[in-house]
Amino acid sequence: MSTSSTPSGAPRHTGADSRRTHRSDAGTAHGSGATATLPAGSGAARAELPARHRAAAPRPAFSMGALWVAGFTAAGVAVLIILGITLLVRSFLNLAVFENFPSTGDGGIGPLSLGVIIAMLLATALIGVLLRVSDRPGQIYAAVVALAWIAFVVVALTTGDRNPAQRFGEVLCSVLFAGVFLALGQWVARSAVGWAR
Repeated sequence: MSTSSTPSGAPRHTGADSRRTHRSDAGTAHGSGATATLPAGSGAARAELPARHRAAAPRPAFSMGALWVAGFTAAGVAVLIILGITLLVRSFLNLAVFENFPSTGDGGIGPLSLGVIIAMLLATALIGVLLRVSDRPGQIYAAVVALAWIAFVVVALTTGDRNPAQRFGEVLCSVLFAGVFLALGQWVARSAVGWAR
């Protein structure tokens, strides 16, 4: 390596040595994996933020009065639909479903109707809670309906003195009932949110 002496006696690198040193430093920085940091306010930096750091979408406002009006309406509609399904299964499939209610004298229609009304009002209360505290009320409500359906199927298949045909008919009806509760629950939620806008 060629050097030249300054008047003070200190060695001085030539231009070629300076260029080699510069290239060596650049290669070292490149090989070490160092990357440039984007400014905090740039659009690219905001685009690369992880999902957990992004602001959550605000929960929609809803009307509690409209929620319960829709809930009672849905309870009445659910009774009509479910009784219609039950009577169709009894008539066309000749399956005596939901008739094991002693001392009612109405073929089980009264207890079934009361159960549907209570279940729909409980579903309305659950929807109100989910709209207030959850960002995904529809998904949680669907999961609760699915769990309730599974519990109903387990009870229908393991309790009572019904014959296999009755058990099959009640499980078939329960699938349709779950669909009714899912559809009406979504309608109740949309009605409550829609009246608040």
